[in-house]
Amino acid sequence: PITSTTSLPIAHCPISCSIHTHLPPIDLVTVSISSLARDLSNCRYSSTDLVRWYLMRIDAVNRRGSHPLYAVIETNPDALTIANMLDQERQITGPRSSLHGIPILVKDNTATNDKMQTTAGSLALIGARVGRDAHVVDRLRRAGAIILGKASLSEWSNFRSLNKSREGWSARGGPVNSAYVANGDPLGSSSGTAVAVSAGLCAGGLGTETAGSIVAPSSVASIVGLKPTVGLTSRSGVIPISRFHDSIGPMGRTVEDVALMLEIMQGIDARDEATQQVNATRHANYSQFLRGVEGLRGLRLGIVGQGA
Repeated sequence: PITSTTSLPIAHCPISCSIHTHLPPIDLVTVSISSLARDLSNCRYSSTDLVRWYLMRIDAVNRRGSHPLYAVIETNPDALTIANMLDQERQITGPRSSLHGIPILVKDNTATNDKMQTTAGSLALIGARVGRDAHVVDRLRRAGAIILGKASLSEWSNFRSLNKSREGWSARGGPVNSAYVANGDPLGSSSGTAVAVSAGLCAGGLGTETAGSIVAPSSVASIVGLKPTVGLTSRSGVIPISRFHDSIGPMGRTVEDVALMLEIMQGIDARDEATQQVNATRHANYSQFLRGVEGLRGLRLGIVGQGA
């Protein structure tokens, strides 16, 4: 199985560590993947609990209330079953990686071979199911991540028409709304992933970018988004715009969360020639660059002045 080089203690947790409460003992809006991984290894709660809390959170704010977010287009009907299986596996053999049992949302232009659809937000693809996972989704699953659902997006990743539609809008998903500003522009096209991460609807998520579609919505959602170098992560199984510019990348609450996801996502794929062209620049462990001052050594930091 794929494993992150960020090691975790092998915790043989009894399934009874599940606390079965409707009120999570953590703040889903602020908790990081690294904190969730530690709590799961320490049996503070189970992945089944975690999935249940995220599904409750989605039910409460995604399409309800005075300010619905419309960030999640579909949830995985098997998410709780998968979480329970991963809890049992943790009990027997320990975690596969730092993402073991962590709920992740996937942008709806990225293929998942399960009961969910892959539509790019378009009514034209309603009912569409695929024969295999996108390469990055397969790597996440093999690392123990739980695909919680599909995130909404600008339809066809903003490639719907010559007349630019509202950022975050799709015929299938409706208008993605900012978690912080009523009627605020969520930017796009990975709008749903950004809003879902910022509003605590998932632990982390996947976005895609041709030009700004990860970093722009991440910036206005106050989260971290990374557009990897083209070829660092495989685009196979992703509805494309440009083979010269497209990337699929991680979106999370912290730089560390993004590094943990990237460690799993990156890799060579025979179905994407670009992944073979950047192999010399890969790192198996991106988290190592966050340790102490060494992670910043040699870097020059600039501050943009007011009005610049």
